[in-house]
Amino acid sequence: MTLAISASRKDDAEAAGHAAERVVEFGRVHGAAHYLASATCQAAWARARLGDGEPAAIDLENTIAVLLEQGNKVWLPLFKGLLADVQAEGQHIAKALTCVAEALELANETGEHWTDSFLHRIRGEILLRRDPANTAPAEEAFLTAMQIAQQQKAKSFELRAAMSMARLWRDQGKRDEARDLLGPVYGWFTEGFDTRDLKEAKALLDELAP
Repeated sequence: MTLAISASRKDDAEAAGHAAERVVEFGRVHGAAHYLASATCQAAWARARLGDGEPAAIDLENTIAVLLEQGNKVWLPLFKGLLADVQAEGQHIAKALTCVAEALELANETGEHWTDSFLHRIRGEILLRRDPANTAPAEEAFLTAMQIAQQQKAKSFELRAAMSMARLWRDQGKRDEARDLLGPVYGWFTEGFDTRDLKEAKALLDELAP
């Protein structure tokens, strides 16, 4: 399950899907209901990101409901954040914003705050989809995501929030500000340069180079 969680945190749908399917099989064989439902969430998100769209999003939403019925709230802020992400991809913006708000409420309820930066970044992306001309709410969400990641020393989440802000500033013509924001965060990393996030960050920095 850890591999699937790690892959989804990195937005690697293919890896998350493969890891989750192995856990789904384990859960079925051994009757581990919580692992089965949790891995099914990961697998459904991966399917949605890889093209299954609406059916996978519905499966993810239904499986989250199963976890809640079981009284299991571990990882639920993450799963609800993933659901908000795919809902936004499907243009269900209002549902996505409600879902990410519920995820943040769950984190406050359970104390599972390690996803807070991720959730605020997702919220920023959804706000941009809702109103691309009004960027202030999204900027605030991205900055909040960065600040939380810095406080938690969660460099991967900080990098992704910085990339979201840098892309927004690039699109606004603030290329120098975007490069100055993203460069130091990218520069912290000394390994993992073959991962998707670091490849995308490097490509963005190359694009922003003077």
